[in-house]
Amino acid sequence: MRNHNKKLPISKSILPNIKESVLLFVDDNDLFRSTMTKYMKNRYPSLKIFEGNCGEKALQITKQLIPDLIIIDINMKDMSGLTAISIIKNEYPFIPIIVLTNHDETEYYEAAKKAQADAFISKKNILSELFEIIDELLLNDNELNK
Repeated sequence: MRNHNKKLPISKSILPNIKESVLLFVDDNDLFRSTMTKYMKNRYPSLKIFEGNCGEKALQITKQLIPDLIIIDINMKDMSGLTAISIIKNEYPFIPIIVLTNHDETEYYEAAKKAQADAFISKKNILSELFEIIDELLLNDNELNK
């Protein structure tokens, strides 16, 4: 099987300094979610990270906080991440969304692209790719505006 971890074309958004940024991390695996949140807090100590464990929670938190970045799993119990992405992008097209999944098959990448995700990462490659993509999404516009 070929690896299909690819960045989707990233839409530029107007984001504040990463120190003021809010990230929403949504995954139904509590241990994985809390571990990744710890990694992100170590890398970005001033980033405000909120967690959700399902698609419905992603919609609720997004409506309340309007985060600067969302990282979301595809397979969750109540609502697929792809459905949540489509709903969020319909209401908040400016919020960049990273899809995170155990599935690296082409059909998942294509489905994420169709749902308007901004990036696609296999959980197998998360540590080598996630921070690079977060840096690009949250810092790129800030660097351009200096």
